[in-house]
Amino acid sequence: MFGHYGVIFPGCSEILLPHGRPPDFTLSNADYTCVVYIDLAPGSTCQLVHHRAIESDHSELLVIGILYQEFSRFTSLHHFEKTCDGAFSAIGVTPDCMKIYRDPVGYRSNYFYLHPSGAIYFSSNIRWLKEKLGLSLVPQPRHVVDFLCTSFIPGSSTLSAGVSELPMGHYLHIAAHRPISAVDYCRYASMAKCDDISQSDASHQLWNLCLQNMQSIRSATGCEDPNLFLSGGLDSTTTLAVACEVFETRNIHALSVNFGAHLPNENSFIDEAVGYFGVPHQYLEVQPSTFSNAMHDIYRWIDDPIGDPVVMPNYLMNRHLGSESQLILTGEGSDPCFGGPKNVYMLGTHVYSPLYTDSQRADFLARAYLDSFKRASDELDGLPRLSSDAVNQALEQLTQTLNRYLLDSQWSSLLDRLLFANKFLKCNSLILPKVQKTTQAFNHFSLSPIYSRGIIEFCAQTPIHIKYKNLREKFILKEATHGRIPSSITQRRKSGMRVPLRFWNDKYVTSFHKNILLKKYKHATEYFFERRRVEEILSCPVPRQGLKAWMLSSFVLTSAQLYDI
Repeated sequence: MFGHYGVIFPGCSEILLPHGRPPDFTLSNADYTCVVYIDLAPGSTCQLVHHRAIESDHSELLVIGILYQEFSRFTSLHHFEKTCDGAFSAIGVTPDCMKIYRDPVGYRSNYFYLHPSGAIYFSSNIRWLKEKLGLSLVPQPRHVVDFLCTSFIPGSSTLSAGVSELPMGHYLHIAAHRPISAVDYCRYASMAKCDDISQSDASHQLWNLCLQNMQSIRSATGCEDPNLFLSGGLDSTTTLAVACEVFETRNIHALSVNFGAHLPNENSFIDEAVGYFGVPHQYLEVQPSTFSNAMHDIYRWIDDPIGDPVVMPNYLMNRHLGSESQLILTGEGSDPCFGGPKNVYMLGTHVYSPLYTDSQRADFLARAYLDSFKRASDELDGLPRLSSDAVNQALEQLTQTLNRYLLDSQWSSLLDRLLFANKFLKCNSLILPKVQKTTQAFNHFSLSPIYSRGIIEFCAQTPIHIKYKNLREKFILKEATHGRIPSSITQRRKSGMRVPLRFWNDKYVTSFHKNILLKKYKHATEYFFERRRVEEILSCPVPRQGLKAWMLSSFVLTSAQLYDI
């Protein structure tokens, strides 16, 4: 694994530091002292820690993770902020302030907690705040509403009271006698559109950016034999095509999940991609008996609840590869950059809004956005152990979080607002933390050539009619890969990884959920949910029954290991 944790505290204060080891780094200025602890994978094949003093602006910079640039080239913190890319956390110190950075796209989570003493605790993992820094974590039950609506908790809030998540492309600014604030150092929304770019030029530019990213990944990690998670969709197949341009084909090891030939699967597309590129490949078969014994460990790492069932096959594929430090290539981040089918639903809702009686409400688009998730928002009346007033207040706070992006006047196009909402909400708190934490558990690191600062800047500057022509999802990515991947994969409908929950909703799986929710962790279940409704969901036919049971079990498994409830 690689991660970090530490404390920033006023120089005049004394705090109790973790027992058992001295800090790996101590940084300070006249007002604050910062102690940093770093957990590194043994035998890592890449340089994961960079540290230097920068004389030009009298600053110090500590980077933990993978940088795509040569570290020695940064001439100031301002230069670092303008150009940095990769998967990292960083700490910058000037004579006047301290800064905690999250990378430009959100690969590495960064959580912080403001202590009444004035100290700022920070970590790449929420549970490390408890296990390594000694904080007593307390849950916020109102966030059950967020979770049921989306299967994660959007925005900077977390389930743990007082613990916040730093957004991608932001740093936490800490200065004496000033409020602590999150500052956007990437400023994607302020980038001007390149209105004169042609479709052909844009597609070539995108392909070249993907190649540059893969070359940077190879250089930064020093890896020559990457693993690649192949799903048979456009994103992972594009990643495979780019990898074959940069690495020796025989050195790329593709791995796919097989849920059983009798269940819905992507095997025919996976097999076609493997045959087209000629890479070594294997399937990992996943059945309920395979994952049930691993669920406790999976949701020990997923320490801010994520109810998306794809967490499970991600974890199992990483476990299959062993605990030696390895590079995993994926196609994550493509939907928030290039658009998926939910955006068409949202645009249709917007266009036909005059037909809705509540279309003038400030939360109209936010409610439609939540509806598009198709999770468990229909359970808000009877499932959370909250009063109706508390549920309504939580819903209002959730829609305010969404509206920051859905109603952002800096974007003239609703589709641009949707794409950036997905980056700052889904990528920031769902997609990338899911990837980070399931790879981190096995000393692996996961990167995507189709998701980087350069790609996001390309998307910010490219007009909608070029990148999302005629509402064709991922249009510009399909143009960029035309003739480079099998046409059947380019033309197929998006389906995502189909974890067959509704087919697994048999006695074995139901018994598994009942054991977690009604027996082993019943106290955690009853702390957040009405037991009677949980029993009904597990026993009686309800819409999306398998998904709802999975969400409840994953939420309770996370909570039971974080809190004393």
